[in-house]
Amino acid sequence: MTRIEQHIGPNARFQSLRWRGHCLACGRTIEQRDLAWYDPDIKKVVCVGCRPAPPSRLVNPVGGASAQRRATRTRDPNWQKGAVGEHIIGEFLQRTLTAGEIIANDRQVPGGRGNIDHLVVASSGVWLIDTKHWTGTIEYKNTAGLFNDRRRLFVNGVDRTAEIEAAYQSLIPVKQLIADPSVPVHPALVFVDGDWTLGTTLKLLAGRPHQHLGVWITAPKALARKIREPGPLSGAKVRSLAAMLDAHLPPMGQPSWR
Repeated sequence: MTRIEQHIGPNARFQSLRWRGHCLACGRTIEQRDLAWYDPDIKKVVCVGCRPAPPSRLVNPVGGASAQRRATRTRDPNWQKGAVGEHIIGEFLQRTLTAGEIIANDRQVPGGRGNIDHLVVASSGVWLIDTKHWTGTIEYKNTAGLFNDRRRLFVNGVDRTAEIEAAYQSLIPVKQLIADPSVPVHPALVFVDGDWTLGTTLKLLAGRPHQHLGVWITAPKALARKIREPGPLSGAKVRSLAAMLDAHLPPMGQPSWR
């Protein structure tokens, strides 16, 4: 039995450290916010050089898995349609983002019951993507007259602006989890189908989707262009952030191993 196995128990978890520490096995200094194994029973840490990180779950489950389970259980066609939409966008992101971006699907929101359909970590930041598989005309327009600006999101004539505000149910907890204001976090609503008005279509084709309360409203191709934009995160930071989020945001329907 190795020294690590003698001293690190079954409750050890892989996490971003709240405080600086020293590896129990080799003595190496592990800085605050670095990823390491922490045993809450003895309050000791072990670095990833002495005990490798757990296997990544970042590509599991496939997009739409939890919605598919809900559709099967309730026999609700709306959940089935949602599952199809999430699967389509998940496959699209896997095909399109091939420059070191890291993608996860269907993750639990920390401290809540909701889920994140798609989570992407890229140079441009952390993206929290909510997939909408709605049909009809999609409009983001001013409803307050010529001399005022009160923009709202309409889908097939129905005011859906509340869906934008709902994005904060995942945005705020994830930003608290990251706890680093220098890391951009971008919530987005992506529409699988739907007919965009002429003005919106021109904006999307130019790579400038709408933004309301910091939430992007977009079609899939325009979303991919935004994600691929250069940003402040290095490749090492992308990988570190992805591993931390992977550890703290378990797949829907699966218990966290922490």
